Amino acid sequence: MQDLRAQVTSSLLQFPEVTLEALGEDEITLNSVLCGKFSGGRNGLAWLVCGPQLEVVNSVTAERLSAYRFSGVNEQPPTVRVVKEFSWQKRTGLLVGLEEAEGSVLCLYDLGISRVVKAVVLPGRVTAIEPLTSHGGASVSTQHLHQSLRWLFGVAAVATDVGHLLLVDLCLDDLSCSQNEIEASDLEVVTRIPAEVPQRREAVTREGRHLCFQLQNPSGTAVSTLCYISRSNQLVVGFSDGYLSLWNMKTLKREHHSQLEGGRIPVYAVTFQEPENDPRNCCYLWAVQSTQESEGDVVSLRLLQLAFGDRKRLASGQVMYEGLEYCDERYSLDLTGGVFPLRGQTSSTKLLSCRTVEKFRSHVDREDSINEVISPDTSVSIFSWQVKTYGQGKPSTYLGVFDINRWYHAQMPDSLRPEEFLHACPYFALWSLDAVISMTSPNLLLDILVHERSLSRGVPPSYPPPEQFFNPSTYNFDGTCLLNSGVVHMTCTGFQKETLNFLKKSVPSISEAIHDSYNRRLVAGLLSPRLVDVQPSSLSQEEQAEAVLSAAVQTGSLELLTGCIKHWTSEEQPSSAANLRFVLEWTWNKVISTKEELDQICIPLFDGSCNFIDPQTLQSLQHCQLLLSNLSTVLNCFLAEAQELTEKGFADLTNKQVVTSLISLYAQVVIWFCRSGLLPEGLDDGMHLPRPFYNYPLIQSYYTGHRQKLERLSRGTWDSDCLMIDGMVSQLGDQVEKLWRRDEGGTGKYPPASLHALLDLYLLENVEENYKHAITIYLLLDIMHSFPNKTETSVDSFPTAFAIPWGLVKLVQGFWLLDHNDYDVSMLQFG
Repeated sequence: MQDLRAQVTSSLLQFPEVTLEALGEDEITLNSVLCGKFSGGRNGLAWLVCGPQLEVVNSVTAERLSAYRFSGVNEQPPTVRVVKEFSWQKRTGLLVGLEEAEGSVLCLYDLGISRVVKAVVLPGRVTAIEPLTSHGGASVSTQHLHQSLRWLFGVAAVATDVGHLLLVDLCLDDLSCSQNEIEASDLEVVTRIPAEVPQRREAVTREGRHLCFQLQNPSGTAVSTLCYISRSNQLVVGFSDGYLSLWNMKTLKREHHSQLEGGRIPVYAVTFQEPENDPRNCCYLWAVQSTQESEGDVVSLRLLQLAFGDRKRLASGQVMYEGLEYCDERYSLDLTGGVFPLRGQTSSTKLLSCRTVEKFRSHVDREDSINEVISPDTSVSIFSWQVKTYGQGKPSTYLGVFDINRWYHAQMPDSLRPEEFLHACPYFALWSLDAVISMTSPNLLLDILVHERSLSRGVPPSYPPPEQFFNPSTYNFDGTCLLNSGVVHMTCTGFQKETLNFLKKSVPSISEAIHDSYNRRLVAGLLSPRLVDVQPSSLSQEEQAEAVLSAAVQTGSLELLTGCIKHWTSEEQPSSAANLRFVLEWTWNKVISTKEELDQICIPLFDGSCNFIDPQTLQSLQHCQLLLSNLSTVLNCFLAEAQELTEKGFADLTNKQVVTSLISLYAQVVIWFCRSGLLPEGLDDGMHLPRPFYNYPLIQSYYTGHRQKLERLSRGTWDSDCLMIDGMVSQLGDQVEKLWRRDEGGTGKYPPASLHALLDLYLLENVEENYKHAITIYLLLDIMHSFPNKTETSVDSFPTAFAIPWGLVKLVQGFWLLDHNDYDVSMLQFG
């Protein structure tokens, strides 16, 4: 399987010159390191810092949104260490952790006014910040928190280099006073939760301090990362010695504390991932161990399984896991070595990003959906990293997608199997981002963000979809790369889409493409399921060719076929005629087999054996119609390129093309009747009461009576056969009368005895398509007229669906009105 590669979709969108100058100045004068991240929130923000300078930009356009230069209490400027997006009271801002010469400061920065509105002095050097809530008081939005935290207004968890773990009151109920980082408030650190929190908070606030609960005493070991998991109401604390803790925010007690199997390597980042409907109430936590802060070469991913006693849905609609039973490591992946075959010796590996993307399927049609606990049906964790290899100038950059549901399907292995590499893994897909690096070098890549809404697998190539369709290598998505000078947009195409794009390029000889095309389609799941376990070497060239042709027609990759047909008809090679004959015979046999499949699907639609159509049947109908349409295109190409054909050969080819087009149109009309609710035809009319149905006895009675009346009035002096519909039907020839006498109760005249008889008009040769459509529109008018709730939805949508000229529609409506004695309105239709 070939590596998947990202494609750049934009130029480098540079930051404004003022932003680059502000950041570059400190990089030179203060020897500061430039850092940056996407905020990951819905506001589309990215931030960059260098020394005391903060720059906030639009993650799509790279425009400058806000900027601030932090000041210190002495001449030495502070350094921005931590930044987290934070929204409160319809405002958007950032929680910023500053390191000063003595201690640190936690700042609340308002993006709207580009100012610090809250500042609190912290003990030690701040290493991590994580917002828990922007609300306060006894509201629904804080009911999952410990009662003492509900008296606070806005809570942020803050950690330091000596192991402080603090829950700080942000005092968002009082934003009246102007404050900045120089005039920062002091903390009132409480080691034990006091009995009277409201009174204590009021007294502390009155003295200009912020109340703060200390979860644990300083251990001397630095906290390297913090992450709040709302679905389990846990604060994850990662340490620089490889330990990881889980704190319950309802009880404010530590539920788990252990060292990861990677040993004394810092826990650099964590992200939460939830599978689809695990009955054991399990969810997962990725912990990334990395030495990149100390310029090491270790980056390893570790997946922890968290099992809970209960999973429920809160009144707010949020899902909550409760009662942690255990936390065990279930999977590990070393990004430093063992991932790629023969890639050379790695000198350093650096994690760029670590995020989870989830998608929830809507269940609005289910009665129990209000109380149902919903889990994501798509859950992927996305990692990106850079690898520097000895002897190579540019680093190699990768983006990996781990699909936890496919990991379940693979029997939950604990690591890559022996001789297994990421690019061939059924639950982990890998894209190379070297195209991005080549375009943006020598700029530094800081972060990568995958856009959640863009993540999709596309349309399955067949129904039911093949197993490979569900692998993460079929995902298509867009992303944005944050660099030290701007942003670049990219797209990552899944293997199926890449394969289809490859096959859409015409090739000079099918024999040159058969082997490569077959292998590509086999890996992408675009071949028949019966070929999945068959070795390509055991198949003949002809069998492989048939498999590739079938897949090309099913997926609409017709350029490969038509390109070969054009090439063979223009060259004078001995094999060309044989190749053309092979493809033509295969195409016609495919038409025959598809027609047989269509007949079998349609039988229950007309024989009264079913009263509704299920989605799978509709999908099968659409699949047949798509096949027939594509096969018709191939036959059209044969006709267009045919040069040295006998008269009989040309007539035979023309007949095959005409028949295929007729069956394709027939299938298209059947699908429309199914979607409009007119099919299937039921024997019991009572079953059709909620929707329009073809009431043949009622409509037949009207036209029989009308014809008898005209015959009495004529008394033999003029032709009584003067209904407009009879004239329309006569335009189609005598074959319609024979067709409409076929069914039981059929008279050979309008109306047909069944919808089956009507739709068979579309299989008649040598009849103009619009004549057939005219009869159908006329019958639809009768159906809607005979139904109590007379809406014209079906009549309106049918002409649009088949691109019928509006003039013809008005003409048929006028004829129908004449036949129903509404002469005045009918004249308006003709006007």
